[in-house]
Amino acid sequence: MKTIFMNRIKAVLLPVSLLMMILMTGCGDDKTTTLWDPDVVAKPDPTITAVTPDSGLSGITELTITGTNFSAVKEENIVYFNTAKGEVLDATPTTLRVKAGVVTPEGENALVKVRVIGAFAFSNTVTVKLKQAVEYPVTLQGFEQPSAIEFDKDGNMYFSMLTSDVTNNIVKITPAGVKTMFTPNVGGGFKFTSLKMGPDGALYGVRNSARAIFRMTEGAAITTWTAVTPNTVKLVDIDFDNAGNLWACGDNQSLFRLDPSKVLKSYPFVANATALRVVGNDLYVAVKKDSSAMLYKFPINGSGDIDPAAVTTPFVNIGTAYGYKVYVNQFTVDALGNIYLATNDAAAILKVTPSGNVAPLYPGVLLPLEAMFITWDNSTNLYYSRSNGTVSGKTVDQTIAKVLMGVQGANYNGRR
Repeated sequence: MKTIFMNRIKAVLLPVSLLMMILMTGCGDDKTTTLWDPDVVAKPDPTITAVTPDSGLSGITELTITGTNFSAVKEENIVYFNTAKGEVLDATPTTLRVKAGVVTPEGENALVKVRVIGAFAFSNTVTVKLKQAVEYPVTLQGFEQPSAIEFDKDGNMYFSMLTSDVTNNIVKITPAGVKTMFTPNVGGGFKFTSLKMGPDGALYGVRNSARAIFRMTEGAAITTWTAVTPNTVKLVDIDFDNAGNLWACGDNQSLFRLDPSKVLKSYPFVANATALRVVGNDLYVAVKKDSSAMLYKFPINGSGDIDPAAVTTPFVNIGTAYGYKVYVNQFTVDALGNIYLATNDAAAILKVTPSGNVAPLYPGVLLPLEAMFITWDNSTNLYYSRSNGTVSGKTVDQTIAKVLMGVQGANYNGRR
């Protein structure tokens, strides 16, 4: 019995012993694997010595980074502003020209660092201050809908506000931020599509595609200044020229001019004119035609007249220059002659250069919601009424946005 038991133990232990010997013998020949390759030559780590300027606008300002060990191939340089990537525009081994990344308001003291593909480590970090390019200066409730905006010569802002789709009034906000009702409430769901200060210091406007032009003074009821004939006229935008004449447009057979005595003159122009602006001695008119928007430029002669028949082609065709089914709600101009179109496009505002080039303003910075009404203050800021909508799953209310531009707006003739 004992012999049988011992034989069984040997039968079990012998194979186990042989297996262990085989494994131990095999382990002696193994080589340990690793990700480290001693033959790889890494690029030297980048360093930053300076970033100029040391402040700017988030997502807008172009900065110059000087240092060492950058790549001359711009795509091999990755520049971070906190966690946001900037756009590298040009690169040399010692200089990078970069458009700032988009940072949050909480991250305006942005940490800048550079990574070069092929180098093991990031550069050192340098702090730059990036201010938000878009601000929201007016506090509104969800049921308050702003539309047309205007400023006077003293920097007071005025805007039309529709409350709960019923009550309309003109709101005034002083440069110090004091908010008052400029005109008494009016029912009926009226919405002004254009407001302009007149040379007499009163506020003028048109609303709801009616043919009437309204005049407003502080604390007084809104009154009709005049009404353009015939009864079929629809007005959506107005502006003043250097002589104090008021120009008006809409979906009509003509463009209209009223002198300070309310004498009307019509200029045949069959078009759905959605907006106009007088700049110097030129009248610019935006037109919606089929699936395209067009911008016309009519010289104003010494007699204060225009000749639409003499202008057979638009200054710029937005459809061919940028895209079709993009329409102009209103527009404004800066002191350099660039035109800014408030549109229904996801880009919101398009910039048209004096040579006719069209491109989005501040791509990636403005929310992809329709820009409805637009104006410039007396300084370097553009204001526009932005529609409501959903952005990244979040509901956004209609509001007024202030865009920091860094360039003066063109003169508005009524702000005297």
